[in-house]
Amino acid sequence: MSNIKNVMLIQPASAGGNFEYVAIPRQGMLFLSGALAQWEGSHMYEREIWFEDRCGLIDPDKDLDGIDILMVTSLINEAPRAYQIASLAKQYHPDLITIGGGPQMSPLPDEAITRGKFDIIVNREGEDIIGQLCDTMLDYRNSPMLDTYLGMIPGISFKRDGNVVQTRRSGLIAPDFVELPDYKSIRDLTPSNPMVGGVLETVRGCTESCTYCQVIQQFLGYRLISRETEIKRLHQLQQLAEDGLIHTSRTGKFNVFISDDLHTPPARAVKFRNERLERLKNWQGHTENMNMICQARAEIGQDPELAQAVYDANIRMIYLGVESDNAENLKLVNKRQEPGQVHRDL
Repeated sequence: MSNIKNVMLIQPASAGGNFEYVAIPRQGMLFLSGALAQWEGSHMYEREIWFEDRCGLIDPDKDLDGIDILMVTSLINEAPRAYQIASLAKQYHPDLITIGGGPQMSPLPDEAITRGKFDIIVNREGEDIIGQLCDTMLDYRNSPMLDTYLGMIPGISFKRDGNVVQTRRSGLIAPDFVELPDYKSIRDLTPSNPMVGGVLETVRGCTESCTYCQVIQQFLGYRLISRETEIKRLHQLQQLAEDGLIHTSRTGKFNVFISDDLHTPPARAVKFRNERLERLKNWQGHTENMNMICQARAEIGQDPELAQAVYDANIRMIYLGVESDNAENLKLVNKRQEPGQVHRDL
């Protein structure tokens, strides 16, 4: 048997309510694909990433023929479609290995395994374990030792003796464990069908602890990639645009969404705020052709130096989070903002 295996990574169609005004590729599958590309184990993995917003709805019967492993992730409002894809995949291809993850499935693995018929759910991030997990599922799928070997892989959930068990994970993955996202594995990515914009991840996690937010559960801590990796990722996006794989305007500019959930930390996070300021200054000379978009808290209005650095780096659109104008509501969800100050910041 060949040790080359085929993996399909799927991002279900947006269900509405996502904040992107255009269909941009999510980073999760790009990094998982990159992790499989650099994995050195008992199998090699040919990867294809199917973004339904780009490629249309996948047919779990026809389109998964010849696939060895299916990976599905989703935002919370996309979970019903994710469960539909995975359960139909199992119906049409009973021997297909199915792995799920993302902000709905990670904290609710029982639901995902029951409704989506998944074999495995990856809890939180998975780049550092995905190669080992795929090898284990392929090498021991028919062995009575499978559960034993799965139990040695940290940060996953699976069924054992009819019950869902979760393996413990300790420590945090380096945010640039995979240096460059694997754009080249996106299905049908050609100069005649380019992405409408690029995506840049520079941070995982958040300095805050708002109780309503899934980010602080999915991405623990606040972890910056290295300065060098930031520049490499900017250069990667520039090259993709030059190759016609990101839509470019007649002026030569293209859109880049910075996917961090808190790209510009509030001033009270002094160390991170100062580091981001210096990095933004270092971006000059690398982002001239980019119209960039990021998320921030309203407190950036109190920090004109950082705001100017954001503007000078060609960040031209900011999503600001303002959850409430009620002091008691803000306190209840641990949102460290003063209503009156928010008005001034805006």
